[in-house]
Formats: sequence, structure tokens, C-alpha cells
Amino acid sequence: MFFKMPSVMVDYQPWFSMTFAMYLFLNALIILVLSFSVALITSWVSLKSKNYIDLLLKIIIEYFVLRYTVMYGYAFYFESAPNDLTGLPNSDVTYVVLLLCVAIILCIVSVKNQAKKDLLKN
Repeated sequence: MFFKMPSVMVDYQPWFSMTFAMYLFLNALIILVLSFSVALITSWVSLKSKNYIDLLLKIIIEYFVLRYTVMYGYAFYFESAPNDLTGLPNSDVTYVVLLLCVAIILCIVSVKNQAKKDLLKN
């Protein structure tokens, strides 16, 4: 009853057979994980910045790094940008999960470092 994805996008072949609803759900899920990890990294960068201009410069660099490594045209397809860079199957999902793990580790380490500091000392 469901139409498979190769019938919608004839030229591209996905890594596994999926319906259009599954494709939309997985894309929404990967975008949610990506946006959460970017928010965590941005909060970590804001903790490490001395002033507002320094923060803006770091965020612009973060944007361009993430834009040209993570932002993909077709997730779960052979023709996506991370798959072209690495040549490994489903490297777009692996990259997003690794980015989330790095963001969580950075935030945990910074929270532990903040807890060790004396609040009365400048």
C-alpha cells in the first residue's frame, strides 16, 4: 500500500528500503538531534567566550563548519554529502550521533569544571 522511496526520487537509491512517511520521520529525528547538539555546542562556546564579539566570531565559524560537513541534501541516500566525504554507508547519521556525543561530553566537562571553581574567588 505504501509507495517506496525510489518511486518518489527515481534517480537516488536509499541505504535501505523505506516508505515516504518513514523518510520524513527519520529526517525530522535527525534534524532534532542535530539542532540539540548545535545548541549544546553553542552554549559551551558561550561559556568559553570573553565578550560578545568573540562569541559571534566563534558561532560564525561553527556555522560554516557544520554547514559544509553536516547539512546534507538527501539523508539516508548514497548521494549525501557526508557519504561523499567518507565513502562509508550512513555516515550522515554516524556524524550527527558523534556530534551529539561530543556536545554532551563538552557540556559535562564544563559543568564539572564550573563546580570545582570557588564562587567567591575572582
